[in-house]
Amino acid sequence: MTYLSCQQCRRADQIAIEEMGIPSLTLMENAGLASANAIMDLNLDGGTVVLCGTGNNGGDGFVIARHLHTYGKRVRDILVAESSKASGDALANLQRLSRIGISPIELKAQKDIEEIRELLATIDGSKVSIIVDAMLGTGASGPLRAPFDRVVGAANTVDATRVAIDLPSGLNGDNGQVDNNAFRADLTCTFIALKHGMNTACGREYCGEVKLLNIGLPDEAIMRASLETD
Repeated sequence: MTYLSCQQCRRADQIAIEEMGIPSLTLMENAGLASANAIMDLNLDGGTVVLCGTGNNGGDGFVIARHLHTYGKRVRDILVAESSKASGDALANLQRLSRIGISPIELKAQKDIEEIRELLATIDGSKVSIIVDAMLGTGASGPLRAPFDRVVGAANTVDATRVAIDLPSGLNGDNGQVDNNAFRADLTCTFIALKHGMNTACGREYCGEVKLLNIGLPDEAIMRASLETD
């Protein structure tokens, strides 16, 4: 298995998009679909809550929610930010999700942890069996800020299977450190390559089982990025 830094993974993505002509929307669609299929493979009844940010990790989450809905799953999408902050590919997939009748709940910072826990635990009275973390991915570092800290704290206490997309929010993908808290995943669906932090410090504890999913990124892009230093 190849381990790369988060920056090297972003560089592989950049090479594929800018030099090889693979549309970023295609890569996001592939990542979301592959993750949705991995979630379906868990074969769990009950609802699914997908927690999304406004960046590319959130965009993956919007794709996941859309595909789970088409598979017949009961889905709630929670946007841990204001929708007005979404842009680019994430915004495009947020709009696609809304067009099939799923309007994300915008989680305002003032909600307390009990309100958040209730949103995570049940959907229309039915128990939630899966919570998906598509909030931050590899694009953030340092301590979790509000409201992400409260959302992660609540998610870690709900009796459900937790799935992280690319990297658990709050876990440093390069050194495996956790500054204050992180999403405790039972399964992490990651892309491009395994990250160094998944196998060091707190990495194994917070990632759970790790699946490296194929999103159609050429091996050449990954190889070139692996030879570059951060």
